[in-house]
Amino acid sequence: MILWEYLKLDATSMRPRKVTLADIAAKTGYGTNTVSLALRGSTRISQAARDLIRGVADEMDYVPNKIAASLVLNRSNTIGLILHEITNPVLTSVAHMVQKTLGKHGYSVLFASSNGDPEEELKAIAAFRARMVDGLLIYPIAHSNVDHFKALRRNNFPTVLLIHTDATGIDAVGIDERKGAFDATNHLIERGHRRIGTLGPSFTSTVGNVGKLQGLSRCT
Repeated sequence: MILWEYLKLDATSMRPRKVTLADIAAKTGYGTNTVSLALRGSTRISQAARDLIRGVADEMDYVPNKIAASLVLNRSNTIGLILHEITNPVLTSVAHMVQKTLGKHGYSVLFASSNGDPEEELKAIAAFRARMVDGLLIYPIAHSNVDHFKALRRNNFPTVLLIHTDATGIDAVGIDERKGAFDATNHLIERGHRRIGTLGPSFTSTVGNVGKLQGLSRCT
């Protein structure tokens, strides 16, 4: 059965009721507050009680409700990462390292792809904000059209573009593709080369290639 068909099935008939703190409390004889503290490792609860409560929680396959916790703490320890092209090996490599690095600091990563569609980019941003991510890392579709990201920053929503951009009012980390292409082409010109070719995908296929074309054009 494919996942989409599974998701369309009646949830009440396919999914068991989630175990709650109250269920663990009823089985252990402790109050829900004590159970909550024990599962969070609080030293206010004796080691024996913590071991008992954790054992019962494991038996009952208890899964903490991170959504409820994020509402209380006003943070989810989750970062949203939006790629503009999921098949690009450079971007997937970056995504792998982002997930690995953030994981070391206790953060989870939610992934999405805009597939080169501005509307999909906006939908992904809205979906991540609805899921209360603590911030966004994003490869935007366009380097120049960043007004919607500036709006996020004005509203104190942490957002970092993973590109080089000359735009002000937005945080960004990336390679200056334009300058890199300019320096490489100029290096060849200074050594007497005049017929300079380029190899690669369409210059308009990705945002990075647009910057390379601009750098190349400055030398010709």
